[in-house]
Amino acid sequence: LPFVFMAAIGVGVFFAVKKAGGIGGVFGSNMLWAGHPPALCDIDGDGTLDVIGVARYVQDNDRAHFAAYSGKTGAQLWETPTLGKYSDLTQDQYGAIGDTLYISTKDGKLIARNLKSNGVIKWEISLGEKIDEMCSLGKELSVVTADNKWWVIDAAGKKREGQKLVRLTREYTNDGIKDAFDRAGGEAGDVCITLGWDHRTPPGVIALPGHSEMANIDSMRVEVLIKR
Repeated sequence: LPFVFMAAIGVGVFFAVKKAGGIGGVFGSNMLWAGHPPALCDIDGDGTLDVIGVARYVQDNDRAHFAAYSGKTGAQLWETPTLGKYSDLTQDQYGAIGDTLYISTKDGKLIARNLKSNGVIKWEISLGEKIDEMCSLGKELSVVTADNKWWVIDAAGKKREGQKLVRLTREYTNDGIKDAFDRAGGEAGDVCITLGWDHRTPPGVIALPGHSEMANIDSMRVEVLIKR
């Protein structure tokens, strides 16, 4: 009887919440933000960076879309047609360079979307292997695939072989990582400035796990080092 009683309560709560409009982060909305740091771009030209990410409609077949919101007012600027179910996108990563959103998919595709034209697809190429990491190179994109090959892709979607970059997230235990961290974001051009949804490295931030040689503070432990 207790289990039957608990089940009845659970079913009642479920339908009450559903009728109220959803179980989202804001009660009354059935749209969820996917939970990853957004890509940033001034889409509407108002001088404020706008945010771009994945909108997820859990109660509507768990469909997912890319969507953009005004950084000044929070109003939705656009939303793409459905990308499929959110569960199909969990291995995808995305990040913006200028007005282009780059998306790497689990099957080795790289897709570019125009952020100032409602997120429409500009081009799509296949690299043959899953992309392990995407790095910003000014106006170009550098990627490393699962077979450890490096490629540079320009804004038109043309690729060429690229140089190996220092990946701070993978190589922070190396002896020379301090110098690489100091160069990150500068003109040296040999450090991967990560695009993607790593929670430790939102757009504009370079992060490194605490390293004993880089920062010693009496009576404190360095958890993470960041710079913009």
